[in-house]
Amino acid sequence: MFREEQDFRRFLFELMRVVREYDWRCYAYCLMTNHYHLTLQTIEPNLSVGIRTLHTRYSIYFRNKYPYTGNLFEKRYDASSVHD
Repeated sequence: MFREEQDFRRFLFELMRVVREYDWRCYAYCLMTNHYHLTLQTIEPNLSVGIRTLHTRYSIYFRNKYPYTGNLFEKRYDASSVHD
């Protein structure tokens, strides 16, 4: 998913675009070479469409850069609620 430093930076760029577009709050993120974790707050119930947008944008970047076939994101994201 992330092969070099530029890939991490591009994912963060796309993440911040989505955060602004969907009016989310991003409290934390952790990017690893094969997956990522986010702590987000969504005002509207738009998490699934926003994550789909993020994955689509990053997948287009990745496929243009590397010879890759198949699904870059193998399974649906997992979400959990965090309460005070």
